[in-house]
Amino acid sequence: GPRYGRPRLICFQNCKRVRITRLRLKQEAIWCLHILYSQDVVVDGIDIRADHNIPSSDGIDIDSSKKVRVRNVDIDVNDDCITIKSGKDEDGLRVNRPSEDIIVENSRMHYGHGGVAMGSETSGGIRNVTTRHVVMDSDNWAPIRFKTQPSRGGVVENITYSDIVLKDTRVAFEFNMEWRMVPPIAPPAKVLPIVRNVIIRNVSGTTKNVGMMHGLAGSPILNVKFEKCNITADKGFVMENARKVDLSGLKITVKNGDPITKKNVE
Repeated sequence: GPRYGRPRLICFQNCKRVRITRLRLKQEAIWCLHILYSQDVVVDGIDIRADHNIPSSDGIDIDSSKKVRVRNVDIDVNDDCITIKSGKDEDGLRVNRPSEDIIVENSRMHYGHGGVAMGSETSGGIRNVTTRHVVMDSDNWAPIRFKTQPSRGGVVENITYSDIVLKDTRVAFEFNMEWRMVPPIAPPAKVLPIVRNVIIRNVSGTTKNVGMMHGLAGSPILNVKFEKCNITADKGFVMENARKVDLSGLKITVKNGDPITKKNVE
C-alpha cells in the first residue's frame, strides 16, 4: 500500500525565479522549507522554530537546486538549520542533479544538529557554496558540517565558510564521510564520494570540541585550508584520512589533550 511520511511544511519543486521573504515558520513535522530542482531562488528574512523533540526538523533544505541566496534567516530546530543536498544513493546518482552556486549570509543559527551542512545526500554533487557572516550559538551540534556515506557517491567541492562566530557550540567542524552508518548499510558506490577544495576563513569562538575530520581510506578529504581561525575548546581536532590540509591558519586553545590528533593525514 501507499507509504505516508510526515509532510514537509513548504516545498518549491521545479521552480524558477522564486522569492520567499518575511515568513515565520514553526513546528514543521519534518523538513520545513524544501527547495528542490529549482533555480534563481532568494530566501530573505525567514524565522524558523521547531521544538527540540521533532525528528528531522531541518530548517531549510536546498536540494539539487542552483543559484540560491539565503540571507537574514534566524533558525532554531532539531536537525540541520540549513542543509545542502543533491539526492541519495542509486536514485541520486540516476537523477544526477547537483546543488550549485549557493550563498548563505547574514544569518543566525541557534540550536540544531548542524549550522550550514553539506549532505548527507550528496549523490548529484554539491559545488560552489559560500556561507558568510553567520553566528552559530545555543549548543548547535556542528556549525560547519560535511556528511555523506560511501554508498552515496558524488563530489562536494569549492565550499567556503567565512566570518563565522561560534558561541558555545558542541563542535566547530564535522567532516564525516561515514556518517550514521546504521543497518541496513547500502553497498559503496562504484565511485566513492569525494570532498575537496574547502576554505574555512575567519571562524572564531568557543565550542566543546574542535571536532572531527573523517575521510575514507579510499577517498581522503582533499585540499582544506584554514585561514585566520581561532577556536577555544575543551577538546581538540581529531583527523583521519585527509590530504593537503593547511592548518597554518587554525589556532586552537584546548583544556584537555592535544589540540590536533592525526591519523593518515598529509
